[in-house]
Amino acid sequence: MSEGTVRWQFADPPQTLILRLGERDSRLEEIGKGGAQKITAARADDHVRESDITYEDLAMRFLYWRDAVVEGEQTMILQKCWIIRVQPPGKAGSQYRRVKLWIAKENGALMQAEAYGADDKLARRFKVISGQKTRDGLWILKQMRIESTAAAARKDRTPTYLEIEKPD
Repeated sequence: MSEGTVRWQFADPPQTLILRLGERDSRLEEIGKGGAQKITAARADDHVRESDITYEDLAMRFLYWRDAVVEGEQTMILQKCWIIRVQPPGKAGSQYRRVKLWIAKENGALMQAEAYGADDKLARRFKVISGQKTRDGLWILKQMRIESTAAAARKDRTPTYLEIEKPD
């Protein structure tokens, strides 16, 4: 992770994904022989490397949805949080009908998200497990647990962990 860019590198077979976090949106790209190619909306619901995580999940586009309502407050992991419901804009092409976010009041960090599918049932839960400091003293994600419901899971209900090993 460096300057608003997160890079995931996989082996066997090799694959590199780049997430560019902007002020108003995010962009997920795959590095191929021809350079960086945007992950299209047609691939957003595809699962990444046979996991329960989709390309849309990695892009976390729901963090940029503007149709937001504060539903309440709750303390999570010693952090006072707002609970915010967001919905995709118009024809956003999302697999999610709505997402509930737990955002830390102190620093605006995402603590948890619950994504609800077209049937309005819980499809995935994203929960921050730990954070880490960058050289610049900023806190970023270290580890997140992603759980899928039985209907959304590909194989079983074992959670998938997303981990950022070394921030640059």
